[in-house]
Amino acid sequence: MSSPYYLSLGTGTHQKPLIEAAKRLGLKVIGVDQNPESPGMALCDLKIQESIFNYRKIHYKVNSLLVDGEVVGGFAASYGKALVSWAYLAEKFRLGGPSRPLAERLLDKYEVRKMLSGLADVTPGFRQPGFTAGRAGLQKKHLEGLKAPFIVKPRSGSGKHQVREFADEKSLRAAFDKKNLAADSSSPSLIPSSLIIEEKVIGDEITVCGFAQNFQFIPVCTSDKTTSSRAPFIELEHRYPSRYHTMSRQISMIHQEIVQTLQLTDTPIVSEWKVREDQFYLVEISAQIPGEFLASFLIPGAMSYDYYENLVKLTLGRNVKRPPTASKNRPGIVKYYPEKLTPGEIATIQKNSDFFALLNENPKDPPEGNADRFAVAGYIG
Repeated sequence: MSSPYYLSLGTGTHQKPLIEAAKRLGLKVIGVDQNPESPGMALCDLKIQESIFNYRKIHYKVNSLLVDGEVVGGFAASYGKALVSWAYLAEKFRLGGPSRPLAERLLDKYEVRKMLSGLADVTPGFRQPGFTAGRAGLQKKHLEGLKAPFIVKPRSGSGKHQVREFADEKSLRAAFDKKNLAADSSSPSLIPSSLIIEEKVIGDEITVCGFAQNFQFIPVCTSDKTTSSRAPFIELEHRYPSRYHTMSRQISMIHQEIVQTLQLTDTPIVSEWKVREDQFYLVEISAQIPGEFLASFLIPGAMSYDYYENLVKLTLGRNVKRPPTASKNRPGIVKYYPEKLTPGEIATIQKNSDFFALLNENPKDPPEGNADRFAVAGYIG
């Protein structure tokens, strides 16, 4: 009888909860990571030292190692190109999830906006900001129908990296007159065609987490979000329950329409929204695990819901458990500290919080993305 194996692309800190959940469900785990000393590698039954982006090599090595077992599930608890790698491997091992072409398309924010462009006409409450693709020599006609101020960000990317704001059309067009746009110190230039231009929407912010199973949206958590007032709008706080919890039915209906339109199934979903006058403006949506300690701390702590165990079940083709009713939940907060804290401040926060971690001991000032935050703390109840 062959042994069932779960394939984890990545075995770092953020992948460790996924590995632990697979083990709790009685599966053996194959871990893939370039770093053999990563935190989750010791938990794995089979270890492959390889970049998670080298999906063809991974497929070959897994087949070489598995003499007495088969891959029955897996995932990449990461973002970006790692999800494309997983889509390739899922197809090879005949597992569920978005196809590789769809996974690649979902990474392009402009393509996603185009795919959802007709949804506002048929889905009450759903909106998108006006948008257009970046291009060299941006002209007035390219911005027709869009209103300032403008947000410019990479078509593919995460962590609020390289997100900028332009107050008016003149400054925006001046920036795009150049062949390459000046960016931050870690990436000195950006190609105009790699960017998307959007209208800035003013409103409350929320994050929605859930699963798509059999093309049906299963809601898990909606939380309020606070960001910095200036670009790149780094995330400062997540708070549960959301002030919009009374609109959970409409939020779920909107996501169901998105799942059907994008043809998403057997995948986690995380989305960000601006809410204005009971209209939900999509900021971004991804077929990935929510970061920001939502899946690993806020959801299990406030909702008593094992996100990762249900993610493993999802990728195994088993039914996902729905979260408990909101009346049984507790309030929760994840709070970020962008600037360096003194040892005394750290000690006080650690004493009063349920969770604390240093993220970047030498954050940039001003921050250029979420990676430039100094520390995070979590509170339940």
